[in-house]
Amino acid sequence: MFDEHGDRKGLTQIEQLQGNDEVQVGVYNPASPFTNKISWHAHQPIYWKGSRLQIKYSLLFFTEV
Repeated sequence: MFDEHGDRKGLTQIEQLQGNDEVQVGVYNPASPFTNKISWHAHQPIYWKGSRLQIKYSLLFFTEV
């Protein structure tokens, strides 16, 4: 669902392909009263090739305008 401005109203799952499985690593909640609207799952790590974030990869961040 989207509001009258085209902004998403519902939750959005953040997933990472780990092996052959799509694993939920976080949730984006546009209705959150907090500035950080992304909630990362502490029990589910994000794996990076070479064990660390690679500069050549892109990250998508949601910001309020």
